[in-house]
Amino acid sequence: MKTNTLLISGIVVGGLLITTVLVTFATGYNGFGYIMNGKNTQAIHSNSSLDQSHSELLVSIPTSPLSDAEKLALSYGYSEEMVARDAYNYFYSLYGIETFQKIAASEQQHMDAVKTLLDRYSLPIPTGYGTLESTFNALKAEGEKGAKEALEVGLKIEMLDIDDIANTIKNTDNDDLKAVFLNIGGASYNHLRGFSQALSNNGYTQTVDISKYLSSAEISSRGPLQYKFADKLTKEGVKLPEISTSMNANQGAGHKGNGGQG
Repeated sequence: MKTNTLLISGIVVGGLLITTVLVTFATGYNGFGYIMNGKNTQAIHSNSSLDQSHSELLVSIPTSPLSDAEKLALSYGYSEEMVARDAYNYFYSLYGIETFQKIAASEQQHMDAVKTLLDRYSLPIPTGYGTLESTFNALKAEGEKGAKEALEVGLKIEMLDIDDIANTIKNTDNDDLKAVFLNIGGASYNHLRGFSQALSNNGYTQTVDISKYLSSAEISSRGPLQYKFADKLTKEGVKLPEISTSMNANQGAGHKGNGGQG
C-alpha cells in the first residue's frame, strides 16, 4: 500500500526558483537521498522534474570566478561530508542502528553534490579527510564507547556541518554554490532530528554540550535542536530549506548486542 505525501517549498537563488519536493512512500527507499529524516521519507531538489540531478539543475545557473576562499570551502566541504559518511557507516557496522545507515546514504549524496561543483570548476577531488583527519579519528574513538556516544557524535557532526555550510553561504556570491549548499544544509536540519529521535527511541538522554554553536538564549528557544539552529541562522541572514515530516515511531530503535550501551 502506497502512502502519497507531497510537500513542496521553494527558494529563489539568483532569480531561479529552486523547488524542494518531499515524497513519502509507505515502503520507503533512499531515492535521490538528499534528506533522509525518517524511515519512509525521501527528499529531492528539482527545478522542473522529480529526477533532476544537481548537474542538470546547475545548467540553469551560470558559473562565476571562484576566490581562493571559495575553492577551499568546496574542498573542505567535500571532505567534511566524507567524514560524516564514513563515521556513520562505521557506527552502523558497530551498532546496527538504522539511522546511521540512512544518513550515511544522504551524506554520500552530499559528497556527490559538492563533487558536481568541484568538477564544474575543474578543481581536484579530495581523496581523504585533509585537515579533518584528526577530527575524524577523535569522533570515531568517541563513538566506539557505545551507541549513545555514537549517536551524539552524529549530532556533533551535523552541528559542525550546519555551521560551516552557513559560513560558506554567507561568504560566497556565487549562485551555484549557494544553491547546492542551501540544499545540503537543509538536509542537516533533518539529520539533527534523526539522531535526536534515535537517542530517544533507544532510551538515551541527550547530553551533548551545544553551547559551542548556540548562545544561551538560542539554547532556551523554541522546540527541538533543528529549530534552534533554524532560528539562529535566520537571524544571521541564512535561510536553509526547512522540511518538516513526522519520524517513523520505530526509526533508529535497537542496536546489536550489549556493546552499544552508553
